[in-house]
Amino acid sequence: SEVDIPYGLCMWSAGQGAQDLASKLSESIPMQAQLAVEHARGDRSRLFVDDYNRLLGIPDGSILALGDCARTTAEKPLPQTAQVAAQQGAYVARILNRGYVLSQDGPPAMPSDDFSALARSRGRVEAPPFRFLDLGRLAYLGEGTAVAEFGVGTTVSKARGRAAFLLWRSVYLVKQVSFRNRVLVLFDWIKSKVFGRDLTRF
Repeated sequence: SEVDIPYGLCMWSAGQGAQDLASKLSESIPMQAQLAVEHARGDRSRLFVDDYNRLLGIPDGSILALGDCARTTAEKPLPQTAQVAAQQGAYVARILNRGYVLSQDGPPAMPSDDFSALARSRGRVEAPPFRFLDLGRLAYLGEGTAVAEFGVGTTVSKARGRAAFLLWRSVYLVKQVSFRNRVLVLFDWIKSKVFGRDLTRF
């Protein structure tokens, strides 16, 4: 039965749930279930990976996980942000593009073919483990204000208000994929500043 509830402001807040694929994969791999009990209080919504983003419990290293569905057994987990996922994606792409052998125990290593001879001569036989470089966080608050926490590694600086807003806008603009998108976003910002926001579609 339907019920009408009078209200002045309706706010819906919901977290993101785990994808069925990650949960089912975690349930089907015994080591994942064991790690979930030991390190995550039985939560199987995320998959445990090693330092090279290989799924733990898969001997041949054929499954990689990254982003929100991946976690390590480290004491301090990585934040579930786009920054982590982007860095993990770039790392996995390098590992795959350079042809590292993922099926061996320990660090992935270069195959012994002619293509990898240059990398071997430079001493890059084994893949380095993934290391997250925390570049900070930015949040737009509206009305031309934002908050920022940024730095490299352990050095952290904080900003808020107009300065953080300008920083947020500059990072947002730089992260656009193409020059065309940068121009369009910039033009849209200028247009909304001069003429106000377009509310005709609402």
